[in-house]
Amino acid sequence: MRYFRQVHPFRTLWHYNNDLYTLAGHVAEKLTGKSYEALLRERILQPLGMDDTVYLADALEDGGFSNFPQTYLTYNTTGYYEPYSQEEFRPLKLHLPAGGVVSSALDMARYMKFHLSGGRDAAGRAMVPEDTLRQTHAADFLMPDGNIAVLDKFEPDWPVEVAMTQGYGMGWWIGAYRGYKRVQHSGFWAGFVSLLSLFPDASGGIFTSGNGPYTPWAIEDIHDIIHILVGDILTGKDHWLNATTACTYPEPWWTRPEPNRTVLPEISDNFPRDKRDYEGVYGNHATGNLTISLNATDDKLYFSLGLIGRGLVLPTDSANRIFLRYQGPLAYIPQGPLAYVPIMVVDVGQRDGKVFSLSLQNEPPGPAALFERGLKLTDPDPTEPQRDDCVSGSPEREPPSNIFAILVFLAYVYCLI
Repeated sequence: MRYFRQVHPFRTLWHYNNDLYTLAGHVAEKLTGKSYEALLRERILQPLGMDDTVYLADALEDGGFSNFPQTYLTYNTTGYYEPYSQEEFRPLKLHLPAGGVVSSALDMARYMKFHLSGGRDAAGRAMVPEDTLRQTHAADFLMPDGNIAVLDKFEPDWPVEVAMTQGYGMGWWIGAYRGYKRVQHSGFWAGFVSLLSLFPDASGGIFTSGNGPYTPWAIEDIHDIIHILVGDILTGKDHWLNATTACTYPEPWWTRPEPNRTVLPEISDNFPRDKRDYEGVYGNHATGNLTISLNATDDKLYFSLGLIGRGLVLPTDSANRIFLRYQGPLAYIPQGPLAYVPIMVVDVGQRDGKVFSLSLQNEPPGPAALFERGLKLTDPDPTEPQRDDCVSGSPEREPPSNIFAILVFLAYVYCLI
Protein backbone atom coordinates (compact mmCIF):
# COMPACT_ATOMS: atom_id res chain seq x y z
CA MET A 1 0.00 0.00 0.00
CA ARG A 2 2.94 2.34 0.61
CA TYR A 3 3.53 2.58 -3.14
CA PHE A 4 0.12 3.99 -4.03
CA ARG A 5 0.22 7.72 -4.64
CA GLN A 6 -1.83 9.93 -2.36
CA VAL A 7 -4.79 11.52 -4.13
CA HIS A 8 -6.07 13.69 -1.26
CA PRO A 9 -4.50 14.65 2.11
CA PHE A 10 -5.26 12.15 4.85
CA ARG A 11 -8.76 12.45 6.38
CA THR A 12 -9.79 15.37 4.18
CA LEU A 13 -12.15 13.67 1.71
CA TRP A 14 -14.13 10.44 1.67
CA HIS A 15 -13.03 7.97 -1.02
CA TYR A 16 -14.12 4.35 -1.37
CA ASN A 17 -11.18 1.94 -1.21
CA ASN A 18 -11.60 -1.83 -1.48
CA ASP A 19 -7.85 -2.38 -1.19
CA LEU A 20 -7.81 -1.10 2.38
CA TYR A 21 -10.66 -3.41 3.34
CA THR A 22 -8.56 -6.27 1.98
CA LEU A 23 -5.64 -4.99 4.04
CA ALA A 24 -7.84 -4.93 7.16
CA GLY A 25 -8.67 -8.59 6.56
CA HIS A 26 -4.97 -9.39 6.27
CA VAL A 27 -4.32 -7.58 9.56
CA ALA A 28 -6.93 -9.82 11.19
CA GLU A 29 -4.99 -12.84 9.91
CA LYS A 30 -1.74 -11.50 11.36
CA LEU A 31 -3.31 -10.74 14.74
CA THR A 32 -4.93 -14.15 15.15
CA GLY A 33 -2.67 -16.49 13.20
CA LYS A 34 -5.74 -17.81 11.34
CA SER A 35 -6.91 -17.39 7.76
CA TYR A 36 -9.59 -14.82 7.04
CA GLU A 37 -11.81 -17.62 5.75
CA ALA A 38 -11.52 -19.45 9.08
CA LEU A 39 -12.11 -16.28 11.11
CA LEU A 40 -15.22 -15.36 9.19
CA ARG A 41 -16.66 -18.86 9.42
CA GLU A 42 -15.87 -19.21 13.13
CA ARG A 43 -16.89 -15.77 14.37
CA ILE A 44 -19.71 -14.68 12.07
CA LEU A 45 -21.23 -17.29 9.79
CA GLN A 46 -21.51 -20.24 12.18
CA PRO A 47 -22.87 -18.28 15.18
CA LEU A 48 -25.51 -16.70 12.94
CA GLY A 49 -26.45 -19.99 11.30
CA MET A 50 -25.41 -18.75 7.85
CA ASP A 51 -24.70 -22.29 6.67
CA ASP A 52 -25.46 -21.61 2.99
CA THR A 53 -22.88 -18.82 2.73
CA VAL A 54 -19.64 -19.83 1.02
CA TYR A 55 -16.59 -18.14 -0.48
CA LEU A 56 -16.38 -17.24 -4.14
CA ALA A 57 -12.93 -18.83 -4.42
CA ASP A 58 -14.47 -22.16 -3.38
CA ALA A 59 -17.32 -21.74 -5.86
CA LEU A 60 -14.77 -21.23 -8.63
CA GLU A 61 -13.14 -24.55 -7.86
CA ASP A 62 -16.20 -26.73 -7.24
CA GLY A 63 -16.58 -28.00 -10.78
CA GLY A 64 -18.27 -25.22 -12.65
CA PHE A 65 -20.28 -22.86 -10.49
CA SER A 66 -22.83 -25.36 -9.23
CA ASN A 67 -25.88 -23.56 -7.78
CA PHE A 68 -24.41 -20.35 -9.15
CA PRO A 69 -26.59 -18.08 -11.34
CA GLN A 70 -25.29 -16.91 -14.70
CA THR A 71 -24.59 -13.19 -15.00
CA TYR A 72 -24.52 -10.95 -18.04
CA LEU A 73 -23.06 -7.63 -19.07
CA THR A 74 -24.18 -4.98 -21.51
CA TYR A 75 -23.83 -1.22 -21.73
CA ASN A 76 -27.40 -0.26 -22.53
CA THR A 77 -30.86 -1.57 -21.75
CA THR A 78 -31.64 -2.93 -25.22
CA GLY A 79 -28.26 -3.76 -26.73
CA TYR A 80 -26.19 -6.88 -27.17
CA TYR A 81 -25.24 -8.73 -23.99
CA GLU A 82 -22.77 -11.48 -23.16
CA PRO A 83 -22.54 -13.93 -20.26
CA TYR A 84 -19.67 -13.63 -17.82
CA SER A 85 -17.26 -16.56 -17.69
CA GLN A 86 -15.49 -17.89 -14.62
CA GLU A 87 -12.36 -15.99 -15.65
CA GLU A 88 -14.04 -12.67 -14.88
CA PHE A 89 -14.42 -13.75 -11.24
CA ARG A 90 -10.84 -14.82 -10.60
CA PRO A 91 -9.46 -11.38 -9.63
CA LEU A 92 -11.85 -11.39 -6.69
CA LYS A 93 -9.76 -14.16 -5.13
CA LEU A 94 -7.31 -11.36 -4.33
CA HIS A 95 -9.92 -9.39 -2.40
CA LEU A 96 -11.93 -11.77 -0.22
CA PRO A 97 -12.53 -9.20 2.57
CA ALA A 98 -13.76 -6.66 0.00
CA GLY A 99 -16.21 -8.82 -1.94
CA GLY A 100 -15.73 -12.57 -1.93
CA VAL A 101 -18.80 -14.10 -0.28
CA VAL A 102 -21.64 -15.99 -1.96
CA SER A 103 -24.83 -16.06 0.08
CA SER A 104 -28.59 -16.61 -0.07
CA ALA A 105 -31.68 -14.58 0.79
CA LEU A 106 -32.31 -16.61 3.95
CA ASP A 107 -28.76 -16.20 5.22
CA MET A 108 -28.87 -12.48 4.51
CA ALA A 109 -32.09 -12.29 6.54
CA ARG A 110 -30.14 -13.85 9.42
CA TYR A 111 -27.40 -11.27 8.97
CA MET A 112 -29.90 -8.40 8.99
CA LYS A 113 -31.54 -9.82 12.13
CA PHE A 114 -28.11 -9.81 13.80
CA HIS A 115 -27.83 -6.06 13.24
CA LEU A 116 -31.44 -5.28 14.10
CA SER A 117 -31.27 -7.29 17.34
CA GLY A 118 -28.28 -5.38 18.64
CA GLY A 119 -25.63 -7.98 17.81
CA ARG A 120 -27.19 -11.27 18.90
CA ASP A 121 -26.57 -14.68 17.36
CA ALA A 122 -29.12 -17.23 16.14
CA ALA A 123 -29.74 -18.42 19.72
CA GLY A 124 -30.28 -14.91 21.04
CA ARG A 125 -26.90 -14.68 22.75
CA ALA A 126 -24.97 -11.40 22.54
CA MET A 127 -22.06 -11.72 20.12
CA VAL A 128 -20.86 -8.15 20.62
CA PRO A 129 -21.86 -5.28 22.93
CA GLU A 130 -24.86 -3.50 21.47
CA ASP A 131 -23.28 -0.07 21.91
CA THR A 132 -20.21 -1.21 19.99
CA LEU A 133 -22.27 -2.50 17.09
CA ARG A 134 -24.32 0.71 16.98
CA GLN A 135 -21.10 2.68 16.57
CA THR A 136 -20.66 1.00 13.19
CA HIS A 137 -24.05 2.47 12.20
CA ALA A 138 -22.91 6.04 12.91
CA ALA A 139 -21.43 8.34 10.27
CA ASP A 140 -17.69 8.83 10.73
CA PHE A 141 -17.09 10.86 7.61
CA LEU A 142 -19.06 13.20 5.40
CA MET A 143 -19.83 11.55 2.07
CA PRO A 144 -20.76 14.15 -0.58
CA ASP A 145 -21.47 11.57 -3.30
CA GLY A 146 -18.23 12.46 -5.04
CA ASN A 147 -19.28 16.07 -5.64
CA ILE A 148 -18.25 18.81 -3.23
CA ALA A 149 -20.83 21.15 -4.78
CA VAL A 150 -23.55 18.97 -3.24
CA LEU A 151 -22.59 20.37 0.16
CA ASP A 152 -23.78 23.84 -0.90
CA LYS A 153 -27.17 22.66 -2.14
CA PHE A 154 -30.09 22.83 0.27
CA GLU A 155 -33.09 22.52 -2.06
CA PRO A 156 -34.41 18.94 -1.85
CA ASP A 157 -34.66 16.83 -4.99
CA TRP A 158 -37.48 14.55 -3.82
CA PRO A 159 -41.14 15.17 -2.94
CA VAL A 160 -40.63 13.45 0.45
CA GLU A 161 -37.94 13.73 3.11
CA VAL A 162 -35.25 11.50 1.67
CA ALA A 163 -31.69 12.10 2.83
CA MET A 164 -30.11 9.63 0.43
CA THR A 165 -26.74 9.61 2.21
CA GLN A 166 -25.41 11.73 5.04
CA GLY A 167 -22.10 10.05 5.67
CA TYR A 168 -20.13 6.82 5.81
CA GLY A 169 -19.83 4.62 8.88
CA MET A 170 -18.00 1.34 9.40
CA GLY A 171 -18.89 -0.27 6.09
CA TRP A 172 -22.30 1.43 5.87
CA TRP A 173 -23.85 4.44 4.19
CA ILE A 174 -25.66 6.38 6.89
CA GLY A 175 -28.75 8.39 6.02
CA ALA A 176 -32.44 8.90 6.71
CA TYR A 177 -35.70 8.08 4.94
CA ARG A 178 -38.90 9.95 5.75
CA GLY A 179 -37.83 10.64 9.31
CA TYR A 180 -36.36 7.18 9.98
CA LYS A 181 -32.68 6.34 10.18
CA ARG A 182 -31.54 4.20 7.27
CA VAL A 183 -28.31 2.19 7.19
CA GLN A 184 -27.50 0.92 3.73
CA HIS A 185 -24.91 -0.48 1.35
CA SER A 186 -24.80 -1.87 -2.17
CA GLY A 187 -22.49 -4.25 -3.98
CA PHE A 188 -21.51 -5.02 -7.54
CA TRP A 189 -19.29 -7.65 -9.04
CA ALA A 190 -19.23 -9.20 -12.49
CA GLY A 191 -22.92 -8.75 -13.25
CA PHE A 192 -24.27 -9.23 -9.73
CA VAL A 193 -25.84 -6.20 -8.06
CA SER A 194 -27.17 -6.19 -4.49
CA LEU A 195 -28.54 -3.70 -1.99
CA LEU A 196 -29.13 -4.05 1.76
CA SER A 197 -31.10 -1.49 3.79
CA LEU A 198 -31.74 -1.47 7.52
CA PHE A 199 -34.35 0.62 9.36
CA PRO A 200 -33.25 0.10 12.99
CA ASP A 201 -36.09 2.15 14.51
CA ALA A 202 -38.66 0.20 12.49
CA SER A 203 -36.95 -3.14 13.29
CA GLY A 204 -36.92 -4.05 9.60
CA GLY A 205 -34.54 -4.59 6.75
CA ILE A 206 -34.55 -5.26 3.02
CA PHE A 207 -32.11 -7.22 0.89
CA THR A 208 -32.29 -7.57 -2.89
CA SER A 209 -29.89 -9.13 -5.37
CA GLY A 210 -29.96 -9.48 -9.15
CA ASN A 211 -27.79 -11.19 -11.72
CA GLY A 212 -28.01 -8.80 -14.65
CA PRO A 213 -27.60 -8.02 -17.40
CA TYR A 214 -25.87 -5.11 -15.75
CA THR A 215 -26.21 -1.63 -17.21
CA PRO A 216 -24.95 1.59 -15.68
CA TRP A 217 -27.56 2.90 -13.23
CA ALA A 218 -30.44 0.78 -14.49
CA ILE A 219 -30.04 -2.11 -12.07
CA GLU A 220 -29.29 0.24 -9.17
CA ASP A 221 -32.53 2.09 -9.90
CA ILE A 222 -34.52 -1.15 -9.74
CA HIS A 223 -33.07 -1.93 -6.32
CA ASP A 224 -33.69 1.63 -5.12
CA ILE A 225 -37.34 1.49 -6.20
CA ILE A 226 -37.96 -1.80 -4.39
CA HIS A 227 -36.28 -0.55 -1.22
CA ILE A 228 -38.27 2.68 -1.32
CA LEU A 229 -41.59 0.85 -1.69
CA VAL A 230 -40.81 -1.69 1.04
CA GLY A 231 -39.36 1.09 3.20
CA ASP A 232 -42.73 2.83 3.03
CA ILE A 233 -44.40 -0.34 4.31
CA LEU A 234 -41.89 -0.79 7.15
CA THR A 235 -42.26 2.81 8.29
CA GLY A 236 -46.04 2.96 7.81
CA LYS A 237 -45.94 5.68 5.15
CA ASP A 238 -48.04 6.13 2.02
CA HIS A 239 -46.21 5.32 -1.21
CA TRP A 240 -44.87 8.33 -3.08
CA LEU A 241 -43.84 6.26 -6.12
CA ASN A 242 -46.59 4.93 -8.37
CA ALA A 243 -46.74 2.85 -11.54
CA THR A 244 -45.69 5.86 -13.64
CA THR A 245 -42.96 7.45 -11.53
CA ALA A 246 -41.45 4.10 -10.61
CA CYS A 247 -40.81 3.52 -14.31
CA THR A 248 -39.21 6.97 -14.82
CA TYR A 249 -37.30 7.08 -11.49
CA PRO A 250 -35.25 9.15 -10.65
CA GLU A 251 -36.96 11.51 -13.09
CA PRO A 252 -38.93 13.78 -13.07
CA TRP A 253 -37.30 14.97 -9.84
CA TRP A 254 -33.67 14.45 -10.67
CA THR A 255 -31.65 13.80 -13.84
CA ARG A 256 -28.21 12.32 -13.59
CA PRO A 257 -25.46 14.47 -15.09
CA GLU A 258 -23.78 13.15 -18.18
CA PRO A 259 -20.51 11.41 -17.34
CA ASN A 260 -17.28 13.06 -18.38
CA ARG A 261 -16.07 11.05 -21.34
CA THR A 262 -12.56 11.32 -22.71
CA VAL A 263 -12.35 11.31 -26.48
CA LEU A 264 -10.29 8.26 -27.33
CA PRO A 265 -8.04 7.89 -30.37
CA GLU A 266 -9.11 5.48 -33.09
CA ILE A 267 -7.71 2.00 -33.43
CA SER A 268 -5.10 1.91 -36.17
CA ASP A 269 -4.12 -0.83 -38.60
CA ASN A 270 -0.43 -0.73 -37.75
CA PHE A 271 1.88 0.13 -34.87
CA PRO A 272 4.13 3.18 -35.37
CA ARG A 273 7.20 1.04 -34.58
CA ASP A 274 8.30 -2.58 -34.73
CA LYS A 275 6.05 -4.73 -32.53
CA ARG A 276 9.09 -6.32 -30.90
CA ASP A 277 9.99 -2.91 -29.43
CA TYR A 278 7.05 -3.24 -27.05
CA GLU A 279 7.98 -6.70 -25.77
CA GLY A 280 9.24 -6.98 -22.22
CA VAL A 281 8.39 -6.84 -18.54
CA TYR A 282 7.25 -3.50 -17.13
CA GLY A 283 7.09 -3.17 -13.35
CA ASN A 284 5.09 -1.14 -10.86
CA HIS A 285 5.74 -1.70 -7.14
CA ALA A 286 2.10 -1.14 -6.22
CA THR A 287 0.49 -3.20 -8.99
CA GLY A 288 3.03 -5.79 -10.11
CA ASN A 289 4.42 -6.81 -13.47
CA LEU A 290 2.87 -5.99 -16.84
CA THR A 291 4.27 -8.34 -19.48
CA ILE A 292 3.94 -7.81 -23.23
CA SER A 293 4.89 -10.56 -25.69
CA LEU A 294 4.61 -11.17 -29.42
CA ASN A 295 2.79 -14.32 -30.51
CA ALA A 296 4.67 -15.88 -33.42
CA THR A 297 1.59 -17.74 -34.64
CA ASP A 298 -0.76 -14.81 -35.25
CA ASP A 299 1.85 -12.00 -35.11
CA LYS A 300 -0.13 -10.15 -32.43
CA LEU A 301 0.98 -8.52 -29.21
CA TYR A 302 -0.54 -9.77 -25.96
CA PHE A 303 -0.36 -8.44 -22.40
CA SER A 304 -0.65 -10.07 -19.00
CA LEU A 305 -1.11 -8.32 -15.65
CA GLY A 306 -1.25 -11.05 -13.01
CA LEU A 307 -4.77 -12.07 -12.07
CA ILE A 308 -6.05 -8.63 -12.95
CA GLY A 309 -6.28 -9.15 -16.68
CA ARG A 310 -4.80 -10.32 -19.94
CA GLY A 311 -5.57 -9.64 -23.54
CA LEU A 312 -4.57 -7.95 -26.78
CA VAL A 313 -2.38 -4.90 -27.39
CA LEU A 314 -3.84 -2.62 -30.10
CA PRO A 315 -2.27 0.29 -32.01
CA THR A 316 -3.98 3.68 -32.27
CA ASP A 317 -3.71 6.66 -34.57
CA SER A 318 -1.67 8.37 -31.85
CA ALA A 319 2.06 7.67 -32.09
CA ASN A 320 2.53 7.53 -28.32
CA ARG A 321 -0.66 5.79 -27.23
CA ILE A 322 -1.81 2.16 -27.35
CA PHE A 323 -4.80 0.20 -26.07
CA LEU A 324 -4.87 -2.87 -23.87
CA ARG A 325 -8.05 -4.75 -24.68
CA TYR A 326 -9.15 -7.25 -22.08
CA GLN A 327 -9.88 -10.66 -23.60
CA GLY A 328 -13.23 -11.48 -22.09
CA PRO A 329 -16.63 -12.15 -23.63
CA LEU A 330 -17.11 -8.48 -24.51
CA ALA A 331 -14.00 -8.47 -26.66
CA TYR A 332 -16.03 -10.00 -29.48
CA ILE A 333 -19.12 -7.78 -29.50
CA PRO A 334 -19.53 -6.63 -33.13
CA GLN A 335 -20.76 -3.08 -32.44
CA GLY A 336 -17.81 -0.82 -33.14
CA PRO A 337 -14.19 -1.12 -32.05
CA LEU A 338 -14.56 0.81 -28.79
CA ALA A 339 -18.23 1.17 -27.91
CA TYR A 340 -18.57 -2.13 -26.05
CA VAL A 341 -15.02 -3.34 -25.51
CA PRO A 342 -13.20 -2.98 -22.17
CA ILE A 343 -10.23 -0.81 -23.07
CA MET A 344 -7.28 0.43 -21.02
CA VAL A 345 -5.64 3.54 -22.49
CA VAL A 346 -1.85 3.50 -22.25
CA ASP A 347 0.63 6.32 -22.86
CA VAL A 348 3.95 5.06 -24.20
CA GLY A 349 7.08 6.66 -22.73
CA GLN A 350 10.39 6.67 -24.61
CA ARG A 351 14.03 6.95 -23.59
CA ASP A 352 16.81 7.20 -26.19
CA GLY A 353 14.24 6.36 -28.87
CA LYS A 354 13.18 3.09 -27.20
CA VAL A 355 10.00 2.16 -25.35
CA PHE A 356 10.80 2.66 -21.68
CA SER A 357 7.49 2.93 -19.83
CA LEU A 358 3.75 2.32 -20.09
CA SER A 359 1.40 4.63 -18.21
CA LEU A 360 -2.12 3.23 -17.69
CA GLN A 361 -4.66 6.04 -17.48
CA ASN A 362 -6.99 6.11 -14.49
CA GLU A 363 -10.32 7.74 -13.72
CA PRO A 364 -9.91 11.10 -11.95
CA PRO A 365 -8.83 11.81 -9.30
CA GLY A 366 -6.72 8.68 -9.40
CA PRO A 367 -3.24 9.11 -10.90
CA ALA A 368 -2.00 7.03 -13.83
CA ALA A 369 -0.23 3.75 -13.05
CA LEU A 370 3.33 3.95 -14.39
CA PHE A 371 5.05 0.70 -15.40
CA GLU A 372 8.80 0.93 -16.13
CA ARG A 373 10.71 -1.50 -18.30
CA GLY A 374 12.93 -3.85 -16.33
CA LEU A 375 11.46 -2.94 -12.93
CA LYS A 376 10.30 -6.34 -11.72
CA LEU A 377 8.17 -6.87 -8.67
CA THR A 378 10.79 -9.22 -7.25
CA ASP A 379 13.52 -6.57 -7.44
CA PRO A 380 14.69 -5.41 -3.99
CA ASP A 381 13.47 -1.96 -3.06
CA PRO A 382 16.20 0.09 -1.32
CA THR A 383 13.56 2.37 0.27
CA GLU A 384 11.75 -0.50 2.01
CA PRO A 385 12.62 -0.92 5.72
CA GLN A 386 14.41 -4.18 6.48
CA ARG A 387 12.14 -5.38 9.25
CA ASP A 388 9.09 -7.53 9.83
CA ASP A 389 6.64 -5.80 12.14
CA CYS A 390 3.82 -8.23 11.42
CA VAL A 391 4.07 -11.62 13.12
CA SER A 392 1.49 -14.33 13.28
CA GLY A 393 -0.40 -14.97 16.48
CA SER A 394 0.91 -17.41 19.05
CA PRO A 395 -0.84 -19.49 21.77
CA GLU A 396 0.21 -16.86 24.30
CA ARG A 397 -1.45 -14.04 22.37
CA GLU A 398 -4.95 -13.07 23.43
CA PRO A 399 -7.17 -13.18 20.32
CA PRO A 400 -9.10 -9.99 19.52
CA SER A 401 -12.79 -9.80 20.30
CA ASN A 402 -15.46 -10.77 17.82
CA ILE A 403 -16.14 -7.13 17.01
CA PHE A 404 -12.90 -6.91 14.99
CA ALA A 405 -14.00 -9.71 12.69
CA ILE A 406 -17.46 -8.15 12.46
CA LEU A 407 -16.10 -4.77 11.41
CA VAL A 408 -14.06 -6.38 8.65
CA PHE A 409 -16.99 -8.55 7.56
CA LEU A 410 -19.15 -5.44 7.27
CA ALA A 411 -16.75 -4.20 4.62
CA TYR A 412 -17.37 -6.97 2.17
CA VAL A 413 -20.71 -8.61 2.72
CA TYR A 414 -22.33 -5.88 0.65
CA CYS A 415 -20.37 -6.86 -2.43
CA LEU A 416 -21.88 -10.31 -2.13
CA ILE A 417 -23.16 -12.17 -5.11
